[in-house]
Amino acid sequence: MIDEYTIERRDGRTVLRLVCSGIPDAPEWDGFYNGTDTGWGSFFRTLRHYLEHHRGQPRTTIKVIGKLTGSLEDTWTRLRAAVEPLGTVVFEKAPTMLEVSIPEIGEAYLAHTASPAGGSNYVYTMLSVYGKNAGRGRVHPREVEPWLTTVLGIEGTPA
Repeated sequence: MIDEYTIERRDGRTVLRLVCSGIPDAPEWDGFYNGTDTGWGSFFRTLRHYLEHHRGQPRTTIKVIGKLTGSLEDTWTRLRAAVEPLGTVVFEKAPTMLEVSIPEIGEAYLAHTASPAGGSNYVYTMLSVYGKNAGRGRVHPREVEPWLTTVLGIEGTPA
């Protein structure tokens, strides 16, 4: 597998081009291909958010990873209802991907991905907060992890 990066100046802007190749064309690689295909898009949207809002500031991440107790659709409905009042949706692909800019936490960025695997549903959700004083706003990022775990319905979450 090869990842080729090209950076060039075009019309006064910097353009980054990424080409991934060499992923085997076999059913057992479909999950890897799909994860790579969606993962790079999410990575670049998160990078754009950082460069536009937090350039030069340190980033702290809060990750929620686990097996879901419910369906992807149920999880999507709960997550969408919980984050909609907090920020602006940057990207969504129901019921598996949601990215939100959250002014309430210093223009934090939430990137959520859920996917089926082996008969179960799994989630990888990351909240990025920025700056040396991250968490000194109205909502502390560490308060987000247990709240988000409950909203998502991660297996083993206390009721």
